[in-house]
Amino acid sequence: MAGIRPFRAVRYDPALVGDLADVLAPPYDVISPQHQDELYARSPFNAVRLEFGREEPDDAPGRDRYTRAAAQYRAWLAQGILRPNGTPALYVYEERFSYLEVERVRLGLFAALRLEPWEADVILPHEHTLPKPKADRLNLLRACKAVFSPIFLLYEDGGEVRCILEAGTEAAAPLVDIRVEPGAVAEAAERHRVWALDGPAAEQLQAFFAGKRLFIADGHHRYETALAYRDERRAADPAAPPVGEAPYDYTLAYLADFDDPGLTVLPIHRLVRNVPDLDRQKLLLALERSFSIKILPIAPGEFLRQALAELRRAGQNGAHAFGLVGAAPRAMHLLTLRPAAHQAWLARPLTGHSEAWRRLDVSILHTLVLRECLGLGDEAVEGEGQVSFTRDAEAAVLAVERGEYQLAFLLNPTTPRQIRDVALAHDRMPQKSSFFWPKPPAGLVCLDYERSL
Repeated sequence: MAGIRPFRAVRYDPALVGDLADVLAPPYDVISPQHQDELYARSPFNAVRLEFGREEPDDAPGRDRYTRAAAQYRAWLAQGILRPNGTPALYVYEERFSYLEVERVRLGLFAALRLEPWEADVILPHEHTLPKPKADRLNLLRACKAVFSPIFLLYEDGGEVRCILEAGTEAAAPLVDIRVEPGAVAEAAERHRVWALDGPAAEQLQAFFAGKRLFIADGHHRYETALAYRDERRAADPAAPPVGEAPYDYTLAYLADFDDPGLTVLPIHRLVRNVPDLDRQKLLLALERSFSIKILPIAPGEFLRQALAELRRAGQNGAHAFGLVGAAPRAMHLLTLRPAAHQAWLARPLTGHSEAWRRLDVSILHTLVLRECLGLGDEAVEGEGQVSFTRDAEAAVLAVERGEYQLAFLLNPTTPRQIRDVALAHDRMPQKSSFFWPKPPAGLVCLDYERSL
């Protein structure tokens, strides 16, 4: 089962860099070009220079953003801007943020996670990966020999871990207490606090996780990159220690409980374009065979909020509902799968997919609507030109109103338990089915293969 261990986290020295809020960055995969520029301007020490540095016009192999990140990282270590903790520890991590106008708190743990191959059935994925992001992360790992943003994993707990973590927050002042202005660090919480745990508390946590499976919430590409880096290092080292004893047998992980009240998953909506000869009335007639349809007025602002609230209500208690934008002006068609159509869907002989996969809204949308009613092929449905993705419902509506897209489909979020069930069934979800939010930022704690373990 899963193995974690304490490590000497590499952290910024606030005496040298100033406000730590200015040096945090999002994980690489949510940094837009505009936000990259904003992070560069925020501080000369911002972690974006390590996690996702700029490309330059004269880049070439051996002189690129990976080598620049490595040189910057070594310089900051030499200058004391980044320092390893003196004692190995596990680290309690508390995030405070607001969602749907309600303040939330998520309590988790940073640890060094022992890498396990998929076939060991210890670390369970729920998404497929793509080669390009893995090549990018592997180049960075080779150059820096350090991990700047963690893999996000979930575990099941009856309350034992939470008691240990809460006790850790009460026993001492935090090592880190950062307040971030909303939006300053994309996808990040507004307050971050970190405490170190060692001694008996750390031993208790290690014993707990030694008997657990872990489920990847976010970071499939980073996990597979860490596996590839481990295998590469082992192949190059004839004197490598036994598996599990070398620093490169581990990676940086953030662990959260499935039942944490602050665990938040956002929906990812679909935008559709380039459907030839789209007949919206025929589309609605085709949808009526499987869905009940209710028309709601929408516009950016209060009408849209009301429509999204009704969409959430329609999707409760195992029902499946979507919002269709673009079939009529300034309206959202609320589509709710009829009970008979739901039973027929569950009875379909779909080769290669589990019952857990069938119970996902996004699986039903992709199959019954995008493929069968709109006639989109597999490549289109997976985002190759005709289908795009956004987490911003208002942006989706505006994109349709401006004529940039023909249709938008608004979804409810996938639940953490649905993700667990798909992973336990050894199935994989459709692309971009979930977005765990907020993201643990880069630069809060780092794992260095030469200094941390």
